[in-house]
Amino acid sequence: MKSEREELDELEKKWMSRMTSFTTPVPTPEDTLDLIARVKEQAQKPEKQAEVAPSDHQTGGWMDLIISQWSFYGMRSWLMSAGWMICFSLMIGAQSITIVPKDEAGVFWIQAVTLTIVLSIAYTFRPQNEGMAMLERLSVYSLAAQTFVRLCMVMGFQWILAIPFSFVIPGLDNGWLFLWQWTIPLFFFAVITFVMAERWGMGASLSVSLMIWGGQWFARKVLPEVSLMVQTEELSFRPVQLVSLVVAFLLLGAWYISQRRREI
Repeated sequence: MKSEREELDELEKKWMSRMTSFTTPVPTPEDTLDLIARVKEQAQKPEKQAEVAPSDHQTGGWMDLIISQWSFYGMRSWLMSAGWMICFSLMIGAQSITIVPKDEAGVFWIQAVTLTIVLSIAYTFRPQNEGMAMLERLSVYSLAAQTFVRLCMVMGFQWILAIPFSFVIPGLDNGWLFLWQWTIPLFFFAVITFVMAERWGMGASLSVSLMIWGGQWFARKVLPEVSLMVQTEELSFRPVQLVSLVVAFLLLGAWYISQRRREI
């Protein structure tokens, strides 16, 4: 009986006789330098493409980002948002013109349009499922750019819808002045709702925004100097309007800086 060691030795001899051996050539110094140059060339190509891609993408302008947001959320979602704002705007506009007393029509419109933008932001920025959130993170656009453009789309659409009512609401002597009087509160409440939703979620944001809106509505009778929901014939900004603009821009700036740091 052959031992296991002897059987392994015989198998090794058989396989060694069937295998051919060869010697690899030793690379010359020129070959080594040529290989290093090729590796460097291949490593630099992705970097150049990465440097070129953002600039090419930026030249496409904001319109590409707007189209991407429209496509991302689908026409049905945006049309539902638009339909809600159109119906509500027409309803409060009709009430301002026909039902509300002339001396209160402008104030009612400011109250209604600010409430509309709060609810519109809440609907547009409602929590998405995990799949949608993942697609947003994988987009070629930054999250800050995507959400900011979405905010501008909602505010812009609401502003365009509301412009005609600035010139048909009764009891107004200066439609352009009234346009500014409700545009500033609209911008303020939109930013407040948006920034808080990005920071603490839509539930907390909607609650706080409605509390601020209710406080402003209450202040118009008790302390009109600090209320944005007041119609005035003065041809200059009121202090509360300037303060609200500063607060809104500071909140937007703080949100943008925090988003950029998070993405970096």
